[in-house]
Amino acid sequence: MNNTIQLVKTEKNNQLVNFIYEVSGDIAKYLYPKRNFAVKYPFDINDIPESILNVTFAGNFLPFIFLFNVTLTVPALDSAFYYCIEDVRKGYQEMYPRMPFNGNVIVKKLYNEFQTPKETALRNTASFFSGGVDAYTTLFRHLDEKPFLLTLHGADIKLDDLKGWDSLSSLTKIASAEYSLENIFISSEFRLLFNEGALIRFLEPSGDRWWHGFQHGIGIISHGAAVAYKYNLSTIYIASSFSKDQKNTYTCASDPTIDNHIRFGFTKIVHDGYELNRQNKIHYLCQQGNNTHHFAKVHVCFQQAEGKNCCHCEKCYRTILEIIAEGADPNDFAFEWNIESVKAFEKSLKSYSLEINDAGISRYYVPVQKLMKLNKDKIKNYEWYEWFTKFDFEEYSRQLSLKLKQRYSHPRIKKILRKIKLMR
Repeated sequence: MNNTIQLVKTEKNNQLVNFIYEVSGDIAKYLYPKRNFAVKYPFDINDIPESILNVTFAGNFLPFIFLFNVTLTVPALDSAFYYCIEDVRKGYQEMYPRMPFNGNVIVKKLYNEFQTPKETALRNTASFFSGGVDAYTTLFRHLDEKPFLLTLHGADIKLDDLKGWDSLSSLTKIASAEYSLENIFISSEFRLLFNEGALIRFLEPSGDRWWHGFQHGIGIISHGAAVAYKYNLSTIYIASSFSKDQKNTYTCASDPTIDNHIRFGFTKIVHDGYELNRQNKIHYLCQQGNNTHHFAKVHVCFQQAEGKNCCHCEKCYRTILEIIAEGADPNDFAFEWNIESVKAFEKSLKSYSLEINDAGISRYYVPVQKLMKLNKDKIKNYEWYEWFTKFDFEEYSRQLSLKLKQRYSHPRIKKILRKIKLMR
């Protein structure tokens, strides 16, 4: 049986669009049985053409149809988006050269329904904003454009995590009020389409997982089509996660080789800040804070519900150390940090309860050690961190590897792993 996905109907109801679709073939096991996909915008979408709304549907299924050689049928689609599909496919192929990207998109009718940008609207821009280091850097780099801030509920914060969403939306509202910007909050079921657990084995050759490696870039960006039409946007920014000096050392669904090819109407997508590594961005945010006395209240942690920074996971620790290495105070950036926090970090690192892989060590922790030594005269309470600047990460890596090997060689763990393998 051929693998097909067909968009049957695009229902519009005030602020809500609901995509009704059908699936046939073996691919059904990789999709949740629910055959509708709803997105809620903060504005009325009844007057937005289906060809534009359907970009969100098609965009989220594109990497899936590429991987599984699926035929995707859509009744109507924006022509600019349709004609960028082949370049998007090439971007995925470059990211994963050992995997085939096939499949095709059949559109019954192409439309060009975007209004020609007026001179007064040519500067209208938007930026996806999650409150993290990358997002704040992109915001500050384009602050003079007064971009709309686009924030998605259902991406990193699940739809049922209402406390987390309240916290993140509150932080976003604070940022927008501080810089006189307009928020656009979008709620989407796009992470409820794919059974990410079922996809793990199929994606093993890629070395990555579905959300991080394939869906989230174009999946997030495609939600901007309706916004671009509504506000006549010339540009939508999405912040880089990696940098050009890391090229060919990572895989990620959001990358300039993919994102920069996406188009809808007259709107272009810009993968922003790719020339900056993470420490460069932290340095930039610290400078901004010192110059304006307004510090970015960053949200980097997804270990803790309610949308706050837990201040004891790897992502929190790493960001805190990067801020300290610049001679700044993590407490200014929405972290809670004191001498007891330092002791807890030291204990977790030396006991190997904090697990950092070799890529993370070389990419983040060794450089931050060096920067701390270089900036020791700028760092308040530098004596708190002298042990860290001397910490032997090579030995840590060796010991952690032995610990993990022992853990997974335990008979009970082996039995569980065998059961998981049989269930696949």
